[in-house]
Amino acid sequence: MEQELHSTTPRYHNIVVWVIIASILTILAGIVGLPVGLLRVPAGLVISLFAPGYAGLLALGYIRQPGGINHFVFSIPVSLSFSILAGVFLNITHLGVRLDTMAIILCALSILLLLGAWQRHRLLEWARPVRPVTVQAPKTAISARVLAIVALLLGASLVAAVWMGYGIITASQDLPVPFTELYALNTPTLTTTGNTSSKTELRLGLNNNETRPMTYTLQLFVQPDGGSALLADEQRIVLASGETWQGTIPVDLTCNDSLIGQLLLPGQQSAYRTIHIRPDCPAKP
Repeated sequence: MEQELHSTTPRYHNIVVWVIIASILTILAGIVGLPVGLLRVPAGLVISLFAPGYAGLLALGYIRQPGGINHFVFSIPVSLSFSILAGVFLNITHLGVRLDTMAIILCALSILLLLGAWQRHRLLEWARPVRPVTVQAPKTAISARVLAIVALLLGASLVAAVWMGYGIITASQDLPVPFTELYALNTPTLTTTGNTSSKTELRLGLNNNETRPMTYTLQLFVQPDGGSALLADEQRIVLASGETWQGTIPVDLTCNDSLIGQLLLPGQQSAYRTIHIRPDCPAKP
């Protein structure tokens, strides 16, 4: 049995290409701020899970008559491989892995592969004879084309698995541990002994390594020996990620007092960081 084909691609090919183009336009429209609403969800699924793989297989000549579900099935793992490789590439650049950057690079890749497939189709149309091409009906034996598709699929899956493992290991090693550092820059020095108070100063430092902006409430208490802590100073401090604050707080102390610095976060009653300081007193005569 033989059939004459006037096109090398399946009947549904044009519909699939227009769906990919529409998804690309929807994603790019959403990035520039146009109101696309929930259309970004199906468009994003097409771009991340299907479009690069289908366009790549099309550019390589694997999307041909008579077509079938295998074209769609093979496109998914190849697209996932492209998505993972794109994520790894963005992770090692200053752009970073974000939704917009991932969408832009996958859209650009899909466009380039579609252009490559269009150019390949033009070359085949130019080289094809005028008369219709006659092809034999598919045989039951496994063809070299099927083996090539399987090899491509396995290779893409292997590359995706290797890069995913590398990305997970690298991310787990490089992931910063957020913390806030509260420290004293000096030890208050007194000029009196016993219960006689003396004016002095305490210099504190605060370093925000939480990887995000933070708002702190810094409280300084004077703790007499055997007595209740008295609030001596309270400040609200706003720091960007990586920013450092240093300040000087005047206090009246005796040699029987100690200082307690507490750092509170908004909406929390318990101290986030605490520091205890004893003043330096002169030696008794």
